[in-house]
Amino acid sequence: MKQILIDYFYKNISIKSDCWCWNKGTKATIDGYAKSPWVLSWEIHHGIAPTRNSKLIIYRTCCNKKCVNPGHLTVGTAKQMRDNRTSIVGHDNIKGRSRAKSFLI
Repeated sequence: MKQILIDYFYKNISIKSDCWCWNKGTKATIDGYAKSPWVLSWEIHHGIAPTRNSKLIIYRTCCNKKCVNPGHLTVGTAKQMRDNRTSIVGHDNIKGRSRAKSFLI
């Protein structure tokens, strides 16, 4: 990992309680190298991230969309991510499910 990326990462986070909040946009970009901030965090702290072809993804175990704390990141399938989110939030985020007068078709 290039030291310039590591410096860029730590310069653009703020540590609030357990979560490390990313203070920039949705991509960490420097010298033409662009990654999602949580993937960059994973690579800095844990090594190589899974490839897109592996069907594994990096996801947060907390509910903070800006969190890049390596302790809150894990690797799993999309189903494992949805199951984790459901267990934290208590619902599965299907559109209309939380609206009392809506009809799901």
